[in-house]
Amino acid sequence: MYKRVVKRIGVAVLAFGLLMTSGCGKKAPDDWYMEVEQYFEAGFKDGWSHDVQSVIMKDEYKDKDLKFGYYVIDLDNDGTDEFLVGYDNGTKPTVFTDIFIYHSDFGPHEIFSGGNETIYYLCNDNTIYEEFYIGKTAYTKYMKCQAGSDNSFLVVESGGEPRIVPLTYFDY
Repeated sequence: MYKRVVKRIGVAVLAFGLLMTSGCGKKAPDDWYMEVEQYFEAGFKDGWSHDVQSVIMKDEYKDKDLKFGYYVIDLDNDGTDEFLVGYDNGTKPTVFTDIFIYHSDFGPHEIFSGGNETIYYLCNDNTIYEEFYIGKTAYTKYMKCQAGSDNSFLVVESGGEPRIVPLTYFDY
């Protein structure tokens, strides 16, 4: 009986140790997105002439008529902000090309990379509206960020209206 109790305690301690080292339950630093912000700012300053490895290059990045910026928002009310990169286009809703989350195992992680034929909008209920084209055919879907260690996005049947948000512009 004593050996079984000791064995169970040992297994519980081992499982707890594995959980703690795997990243589960780790809280994101308050300014986790600063390195992402700096990466984009450097890219826009040098016209993306450096070796781009962290993001998929988009035609929009090189369009001098577009003013890119970012928007920080806690989409799932879990206390950790998500980082959205995009541009505003006048009176239409803000267009986003990149969405980053803080993943408990990977740190900053680009979860959506649009641009070219794929764009994202932030809706007034914090859903993400994705619009993409295959040829001339448009496809759309709504996604909702789920709280948790991996901040996954689930496809949902409907969402709010795409909106204009105040971007913090990159300095370039």
